[in-house]
Amino acid sequence: MLTARLEELRKYITDEFPRKLRGAQNATHFKATEFRFFLLYSGPIALKNILSTTLYIHFLLLHVATRLLCCSLKATVYTQYAKDLYRHFFSLLPQLYGNDSQINNMHNIIHIADDVQNMQCCLDDERFPI
Repeated sequence: MLTARLEELRKYITDEFPRKLRGAQNATHFKATEFRFFLLYSGPIALKNILSTTLYIHFLLLHVATRLLCCSLKATVYTQYAKDLYRHFFSLLPQLYGNDSQINNMHNIIHIADDVQNMQCCLDDERFPI
């Protein structure tokens, strides 16, 4: 179902995006730009009514926080809000995915907002060292 939805969305992606969506069966071979595109743009559309409401809202916490920090007009204004969303996302991991889901890499997501605040630029800024 997700693969079909991603393939349907593919025809609406403009040429400004160099990598087009591939089906979910290819997720293990996705490039970083494909994961980025999914998180920032297509994920909320593709996952709606596929995930349970609880898991969908959990994904949206990550999506909204990251979108805010990628926006040059909003990143430094909403840094604390994004950090709060990331913390809430992280705090729900054990309840949704088990105790082993709160690994250090997931915890580090919380600190992305700190990096935006310290650098005083958005995640999409070429000065941001990712």
